[in-house]
Amino acid sequence: MENVEIVNPSVDKKNLDSDGATLSLTLSLESLDLTTIPSSVLEARYLKELYLDYNDLRELPSIFGQCFPNLVKLSAVGNELRKLPDSFGDLCKLCDLYINENCLETLPDTFCQLESLQNLSVVGNSLKAFPDDFGKLKCLRQLEADENELKVLPDSFGQLLMLTKLEVGTNDLQSLPNIIGKLDSLQVLNVSNNKLLDVPEELGDLCNLTQVDLSSNRISFLPKHFNSMSCIRKIYVDVNELKELPDWFSNMVHAEEMSVKDNHLTKAPLLESFGHMCKKVRVLDLGGNFISELPKSIGHLENLEFLHLGSVIDELERRNFQNGNWLYKVPENFSQLAKLREVHMDENQLTELPEDFGNLTALEFLDLGQNMLHDLPSTFGNLCSLKTCLLSKNHLQLLPSNFGDLSNLVDLRLDNNQMAELPESFHQLIQLKTLDLFNNLLTEIPGALASLISLTRLDLDENKFTISEDDIPSIWFKVKYAPLDPDKKDNWRGRRRQNLLDINIIKITSTTEYPESKVEEPKYGHNAYQSAVARSWSIWKSHDSTATKREVFHRQEVRRRNHYASDSEHEDDDWAGSTEALECVSVMSSSSKSSTDLNTSNPSTPCCDGEDWDHELETDSPYNVTPVYCHPQKIRSRGASPIDHTFVPDDLHGVPFVKAPVENVVEEGQFDDVDE
Repeated sequence: MENVEIVNPSVDKKNLDSDGATLSLTLSLESLDLTTIPSSVLEARYLKELYLDYNDLRELPSIFGQCFPNLVKLSAVGNELRKLPDSFGDLCKLCDLYINENCLETLPDTFCQLESLQNLSVVGNSLKAFPDDFGKLKCLRQLEADENELKVLPDSFGQLLMLTKLEVGTNDLQSLPNIIGKLDSLQVLNVSNNKLLDVPEELGDLCNLTQVDLSSNRISFLPKHFNSMSCIRKIYVDVNELKELPDWFSNMVHAEEMSVKDNHLTKAPLLESFGHMCKKVRVLDLGGNFISELPKSIGHLENLEFLHLGSVIDELERRNFQNGNWLYKVPENFSQLAKLREVHMDENQLTELPEDFGNLTALEFLDLGQNMLHDLPSTFGNLCSLKTCLLSKNHLQLLPSNFGDLSNLVDLRLDNNQMAELPESFHQLIQLKTLDLFNNLLTEIPGALASLISLTRLDLDENKFTISEDDIPSIWFKVKYAPLDPDKKDNWRGRRRQNLLDINIIKITSTTEYPESKVEEPKYGHNAYQSAVARSWSIWKSHDSTATKREVFHRQEVRRRNHYASDSEHEDDDWAGSTEALECVSVMSSSSKSSTDLNTSNPSTPCCDGEDWDHELETDSPYNVTPVYCHPQKIRSRGASPIDHTFVPDDLHGVPFVKAPVENVVEEGQFDDVDE
């Protein structure tokens, strides 16, 4: 590519030289498969902006820094650069440098001579350290160094007094220098997905922080003081080992997003002042802890839209263990959260909901799966905006009579309950597309099914029907074509052929009863699922791709995660059948199981990738204990708030419904209009 012309490059700005000729101040050589920089480019000393992105450059010329004395911005993203030349420090006017996605392992010592540098991005390289004199970059305002191999930050970092943004996530940092407390201008700090065991108390001295991300580390304590609590907007401390929160956490008056999911928080980690002080919070994520009580002032969070108090495992059919919190009830003023749109309270110990729960009229997504609910409040039908309602694995026997008033309901999960019948108003749910009634106590086919004209996914398996397997309703698909137009032989039916999918529910008229002596525990509902399972449309799936039978939930097999594992390394064999086991409030140490049953002896250690979820422990005990799962650490993008992903169930939903393919469909008279 030595013949690259720069007469007509991508021009954003122009200037005139002494002879009146037009000179380009910006040159773009992106995506040209360059392996070297053309000599004609090196002669363009007047350039102020140079773009070399997405080429095949492995090195820059040794005289590179001397060729561009006026260069202000350089971008060489997506190349194969392994080092920068020593002359790089001669770019004395360089303000913006972007060298992401290269192979840099070190920066030259002359790099610290770039005294005009303001924005530096080296994301996605292999840097193991910054130069010791890195603090000489006095004008540096933004530093992005995620996804490298940094093990330590130099002490000279404390001299970067103009630094407003520091992102060093996904590295190998084991500690932060105490000098970080001197970065008074710092507003954004991201040290997520490192190996930090703690954070220095000096971090609390920073007074201008607006966003902090400490997620996916091993942090046990936060600083006792936090001078930025009056200006912080977003704070994430997910996937750590926090057992308590400092008092300042409940007094961040301008915080909008707060997340401490998947820690070891117990009892009531938030102060009673929380609801009165943090009124601007829109997103609150406390999932995957051991919280048993919420502050009574939570109803005063007038801007709250997203609340997560449930499980952090994004899996279907999570077997019979708990990964949510330990909540037995929610405060009485919970229903005052007028802007609440999405609530996750699955895998807790809730026994009831407030009677005025129906006042949450903005609620669109609700997950109450795997709790202890026996009924729902009479106002439940007032949730006029509700679209997704997950009530799996409770003790529900009846739904409120006004349940049919949920006119916007699209997805309803009632599997593994004790439902014997549906309310008369159920036929009003004409928007319902998914209905899961697996493993209930239904003895008759609900007549309301015939009115659910939008239904596309249905599970009636494992109920107590007294009809034959073949009479259980199923969803079937009938393909229709546009009517034949005999006047338009040469133009096939006069228009493009259309495939119209009609979804019909067979209404059972036969109610023949079969004597118990002749019925040997039939597997009801096979027809209802055979087409769905064959095409992977099922509303459930098992972790093992070879599994053919859906798991039946048994409350007595539920085991809680044990955050006191070290205090109970040995349990008596008689424990499994005790009353505590049936009440689902006791815990069991993983050390009592052999290495073949558990991938780790510590419940807090992530399981290996090859875990067999469907492996059943071989024992004659009716109270079989399943392994405790601790999901691997995940890096969650901070590009969008959790509220931006609302109404997409993160644990109990199956694959999206896809229309049936048409295969070998021949209609009578289909080809009568084809010319012979």
